[in-house]
Amino acid sequence: MEEILKYLSYGFIVSGGIIALTGGLTFLAEAYKTHMLWLICCVLLPPVIVVFLLTHWKVTKVPFSTMVTGLVILYVGIFLLDAIYK
Repeated sequence: MEEILKYLSYGFIVSGGIIALTGGLTFLAEAYKTHMLWLICCVLLPPVIVVFLLTHWKVTKVPFSTMVTGLVILYVGIFLLDAIYK
Protein backbone atom coordinates (compact mmCIF):
# COMPACT_ATOMS: atom_id res chain seq x y z
CA MET A 1 0.00 0.00 0.00
CA GLU A 2 2.83 2.38 0.85
CA GLU A 3 4.45 1.74 -2.53
CA ILE A 4 1.24 2.66 -4.35
CA LEU A 5 0.87 5.89 -2.38
CA LYS A 6 4.48 6.77 -3.13
CA TYR A 7 3.95 6.43 -6.89
CA LEU A 8 0.63 8.27 -6.63
CA SER A 9 2.32 11.17 -4.86
CA TYR A 10 5.06 11.25 -7.51
CA GLY A 11 2.35 11.38 -10.15
CA PHE A 12 0.72 14.33 -8.38
CA ILE A 13 4.04 16.14 -8.14
CA VAL A 14 4.95 15.64 -11.81
CA SER A 15 1.49 16.39 -13.21
CA GLY A 16 1.05 19.41 -10.93
CA GLY A 17 4.43 20.75 -12.00
CA ILE A 18 3.58 20.33 -15.68
CA ILE A 19 0.20 22.04 -15.24
CA ALA A 20 1.76 24.92 -13.26
CA LEU A 21 4.53 25.32 -15.85
CA THR A 22 1.94 25.40 -18.64
CA GLY A 23 0.02 28.11 -16.81
CA GLY A 24 3.19 30.11 -16.24
CA LEU A 25 4.25 29.93 -19.86
CA THR A 26 0.76 30.88 -21.00
CA PHE A 27 0.88 33.83 -18.59
CA LEU A 28 4.17 34.97 -20.12
CA ALA A 29 2.70 34.52 -23.61
CA GLU A 30 -0.16 36.85 -22.64
CA ALA A 31 2.40 39.37 -21.38
CA TYR A 32 4.20 39.14 -24.72
CA LYS A 33 0.93 39.60 -26.65
CA THR A 34 0.26 42.77 -24.69
CA HIS A 35 3.71 44.28 -25.18
CA MET A 36 7.27 43.01 -25.32
CA LEU A 37 8.21 45.27 -22.41
CA TRP A 38 5.64 43.54 -20.18
CA LEU A 39 7.30 40.20 -20.91
CA ILE A 40 10.78 41.52 -20.13
CA CYS A 41 9.59 43.13 -16.90
CA CYS A 42 7.67 40.02 -15.80
CA VAL A 43 10.74 37.85 -16.34
CA LEU A 44 13.31 40.20 -14.77
CA LEU A 45 11.21 41.87 -12.04
CA PRO A 46 8.88 39.37 -10.32
CA PRO A 47 6.71 41.99 -8.50
CA VAL A 48 5.65 43.25 -11.93
CA ILE A 49 3.80 39.95 -12.39
CA VAL A 50 1.27 41.02 -9.76
CA VAL A 51 0.83 44.40 -11.44
CA PHE A 52 0.32 42.76 -14.82
CA LEU A 53 -2.09 40.23 -13.32
CA LEU A 54 -4.25 42.93 -11.75
CA THR A 55 -4.19 45.34 -14.67
CA HIS A 56 -4.90 42.68 -17.32
CA TRP A 57 -7.21 40.37 -15.38
CA LYS A 58 -9.44 39.49 -18.35
CA VAL A 59 -6.59 37.86 -20.27
CA THR A 60 -4.63 36.52 -17.30
CA LYS A 61 -7.35 34.85 -15.24
CA VAL A 62 -7.17 31.53 -17.14
CA PRO A 63 -3.35 31.21 -17.02
CA PHE A 64 -3.36 32.28 -13.37
CA SER A 65 -6.06 29.74 -12.50
CA THR A 66 -4.09 27.06 -14.34
CA MET A 67 -0.95 27.91 -12.36
CA VAL A 68 -2.80 27.84 -9.05
CA THR A 69 -4.48 24.53 -9.89
CA GLY A 70 -1.14 23.00 -10.83
CA LEU A 71 0.49 24.24 -7.64
CA VAL A 72 -2.34 22.83 -5.52
CA ILE A 73 -1.94 19.43 -7.19
CA LEU A 74 1.83 19.62 -6.72
CA TYR A 75 1.49 20.49 -3.01
CA VAL A 76 -0.97 17.64 -2.48
CA GLY A 77 1.66 15.29 -3.87
CA ILE A 78 4.34 16.77 -1.61
CA PHE A 79 2.17 16.50 1.51
CA LEU A 80 1.18 12.97 0.59
CA LEU A 81 4.81 12.01 0.14
CA ASP A 82 5.68 13.69 3.43
CA ALA A 83 2.94 11.75 5.21
CA ILE A 84 4.29 8.47 3.86
CA TYR A 85 7.80 9.04 5.19
CA LYS A 86 6.80 10.21 8.68
